[in-house]
Amino acid sequence: LKNVIFYLGLVVLILIIFFIFHYITFDHTVKVVEKEVIKEVKVVDDNYLFLGDSITEWYDLDKYYANLPIINSGLAGYTTTGILGKLDTLVYQYNPSKVFLLIGTNDLELKTSNEEIVDNIKKSIKNIKNNRPYSKIYLESIYPINNSNDKKIDKTVINGNRHNEDIIEINKMLVELAKEEGLVYINMYDELLDENGLLKLEYTVDGLHISDVGYEKITDVLIEYIKE
Repeated sequence: LKNVIFYLGLVVLILIIFFIFHYITFDHTVKVVEKEVIKEVKVVDDNYLFLGDSITEWYDLDKYYANLPIINSGLAGYTTTGILGKLDTLVYQYNPSKVFLLIGTNDLELKTSNEEIVDNIKKSIKNIKNNRPYSKIYLESIYPINNSNDKKIDKTVINGNRHNEDIIEINKMLVELAKEEGLVYINMYDELLDENGLLKLEYTVDGLHISDVGYEKITDVLIEYIKE
């Protein structure tokens, strides 16, 4: 019995010595390890998308921007409402790095108010920014028309509902919208005017739509934004 008690006491002593040694030797304070978190940045390849109506659809982008990654999402006859309702198929699926938006002239044909036109454009811009925040948006002014009596003007196209006075007012609102949304505004309106304040005849095929010469002029302006 004495031997059992002796050995039990020895074991207890050894355990006490072990715990004292362990406590003195090792740091038992709780350490907080800070882990550096690197925010993932979405990077997309250069991919330039043109969004709009017939003026965009009939813009031969492959001809004027050869060897560049260009997408034509123009649809003839489309309005600001039509564009707004199809952004998923016209924009999002392409993941563009830059979007050039030109829309609104067909709304004037339908006698849509200037305020509603700009409001629809604003909604499209906000939706693009929310769904593709890495896309840089360039907002183009609505182009001027030519409603003169020149034989080149097609009166079935220029039938009295579009007026440069309205276009000027809308473009002023688009300037403010671009500032509000932090966008680049491209004043193509002034670039296409003649000395009488109309769409230059050589730049148009019918008073509204753009000729090859007109598209060459437009390309000269837009290519600088493509390159930046």
